[in-house]
Amino acid sequence: QSVESVESGSVQSVSVPVGHVNASTFDPGLYDAVIDVRNHDEFIGETESASECSIGTADPLGCTYGHVPDAVWMPQLYRCGQRYMPYSVNNCTTPKQQYANAVGLGSWDSQDSTEVEVVLGACRGLRFAFICHSGVRSLTAAQTYADMMRTLFPGDAITEGDIVSVDGGTQEWYESGRAVEFGYTTQDEVRTDSTCADLATATPPIAKA
Repeated sequence: QSVESVESGSVQSVSVPVGHVNASTFDPGLYDAVIDVRNHDEFIGETESASECSIGTADPLGCTYGHVPDAVWMPQLYRCGQRYMPYSVNNCTTPKQQYANAVGLGSWDSQDSTEVEVVLGACRGLRFAFICHSGVRSLTAAQTYADMMRTLFPGDAITEGDIVSVDGGTQEWYESGRAVEFGYTTQDEVRTDSTCADLATATPPIAKA
């Protein structure tokens, strides 16, 4: 299947159950990456004024929680490829999001192919935990990604524990007294462009059972 067929919606998506983990007990070390799909100011966590926070009307403290240590900031996996506000995408459909996922996570430079199964081959077998403010955006992003992988690789045994959404999100993680990081470093900037191949070899390595 070509990546264009994913964008057009001509590929029929197959739904797969997404796992749920609670932020207060969730272990990031069990996953190849913790993918944070919040807005930039939320991820940085240094905006104390509710009026200047992108989600300040919903949570006045929403831009003060920082982020889970070593989380990878990837709002493009929720915003159809876009990262910074204001977002111009008003109709981010599931096919458009899956196309953005393929473009962003695929290994295009190393593959002489436009077949989405080829460029996303490195994503197979990776365990991802999606996180946001409280668990709504992360669940959407996780479900869209999981459905894409099951559709493209129907023979793979994708379980609910492989792709999860963190219930309670960064807010509950923070309020549970767990360690957080603040700011947006040069390393964070590089990691936001990570492909699945990059995430598969990133450190710290996955803690396999």
